[in-house]
Amino acid sequence: MVHLQDNPFHAESISPSNSKASYKRRKQCKTFIRVALVSALSIMCFFIGRNVKWESLTESYGFDPRDADFVQYFCNQPSSIVASDISFDEQSIQSNKKPNSLLEHVRAGYFKEEIIADTSIPKEIWQDLPVKGAYYMVVRNEDLYGARSVIQSMRDHMSNGTRYPWILLNNQYFTKEFKTYVKQLIDGPVFFGKIDLKVWDYPNWIDIPHAEQKMLEQEVSGVHKGSSLSYHQLLRYHTGFFFHHPLFENVEYTWRVEAGADYSCQMDDDLFLKMKEEQKKLGFVITMRESSAAIPTLWSRVVEFKELYPEHILPEDATIYPWIYDTNEDNYNLCHFWSNFQLADLTFFRSTAYQKYFEYLDNTGNFFYER
Repeated sequence: MVHLQDNPFHAESISPSNSKASYKRRKQCKTFIRVALVSALSIMCFFIGRNVKWESLTESYGFDPRDADFVQYFCNQPSSIVASDISFDEQSIQSNKKPNSLLEHVRAGYFKEEIIADTSIPKEIWQDLPVKGAYYMVVRNEDLYGARSVIQSMRDHMSNGTRYPWILLNNQYFTKEFKTYVKQLIDGPVFFGKIDLKVWDYPNWIDIPHAEQKMLEQEVSGVHKGSSLSYHQLLRYHTGFFFHHPLFENVEYTWRVEAGADYSCQMDDDLFLKMKEEQKKLGFVITMRESSAAIPTLWSRVVEFKELYPEHILPEDATIYPWIYDTNEDNYNLCHFWSNFQLADLTFFRSTAYQKYFEYLDNTGNFFYER
């Protein structure tokens, strides 16, 4: 057994004065080492850093003439090798991204494959026609009977038939059955397009709960289809978006057709040609007084637009202003025409003035808050 007379770990064996002196020396040593390191780093940065040409590092990358040999070598390679390399890279990128696999309906697995919609009308369609006109109808798959009914009615009352192309639009994809049964009645070409849901759904500036409340109030007030969201969407689309659809890119005149409508008059003239020869912008068949509950602030917005954009306003006598303005009441007389059977020169809708006017009204949100 080893016995230590003086245990170095025993507290009584360490003098308090020696402990304080030792701690002081260690602290001074650490401080000295830190100061020395900082000084050494500063000196290195000073002497090395000033020799670096910093301005060259901030210049834009350009073509280095020394790379010419490499570029020449690459260009001289067989095209098949280069193409295979590029193809491989593109395939790798696509396989990594796979955007469609992230969509909910793809992951769910039970949605049927959609039928590809038409997006263009071949130029040869217009070769034997005097005007680039088209009949167009916004209709759903569920309204097949109404679509066939109005097409048949037009055929029965036109001496030259419906020889112009038809454009049918839907916010859903048309089914094969719908397309088959519609084509059976149409003599000319027909195209089935899909509406861009970005302009069909609520825009991001709409307060949806507020819109739903206002539509319910319209229904209670007796406004026609006031609570129908799809009806509000339809009116907005007809007013400001349909002519932007790619199927109308080369179309000059349109005839809006309403599913389920019936034509009772014989139409022997080519109304598209008539519109063009007489330089008409719009044609309609029904006018009546609108319900004030449907458009409580419309006229106020019209007046605001006139004040904000006078460059787009024509003289009153050159417009229908005297026809719709009640001088005694100093207000809009609520007279309006239906666009359900409208013929139109699309240059009117495509004009800067009209599109600015629609944009102003659309930003108020009143296509949903009102009608």
